[in-house]
Amino acid sequence: MKHWVLLFCFLCANPAFKAFSQTKKELKQQAKELAYEQTKKLVKSGEFQFTGQWLNTRNGRRVDLTTNYNELIVKQDTVTARLPYFGIVRMVGSTNEGIHFESTDTSFETEFNDKKQRIIIKFKAHEKSENYQINLTISGKGSASMYVSSSHRDPITYNGSISEIRE
Repeated sequence: MKHWVLLFCFLCANPAFKAFSQTKKELKQQAKELAYEQTKKLVKSGEFQFTGQWLNTRNGRRVDLTTNYNELIVKQDTVTARLPYFGIVRMVGSTNEGIHFESTDTSFETEFNDKKQRIIIKFKAHEKSENYQINLTISGKGSASMYVSSSHRDPITYNGSISEIRE
């Protein structure tokens, strides 16, 4: 009799445990997919901003940006950047104030990888005598990495997130 009770408890508890763990896994996957769809919708709207939390220089220096004003705003066809720069400027006459530009002459290449839940945006921007190539890689949850190469400066990487534009 004791063996039957133990067997009964084991059989009843085991499927319930599996069903519970699958449900939790499914809920986690659904939340992940929902976050990716919201990020994808934000990017497709053409109006979002990137805010950096960390900056990585070419020679490995890592700078915390949480106290520095930094942003890249995409508003339809206009891209505005106000980003700090810590690196080597290669062109005589250029300033090391940071990366500042407002460009309306940009053509975006946007790639949505639904399988990996990753969005890649590539574009070029021009500011007076300097040209920039920007690659923005966005994860499903909105965290992002932005690689900026310039005609006058060493390349630099910013890590942060994208969000709706804050006025």
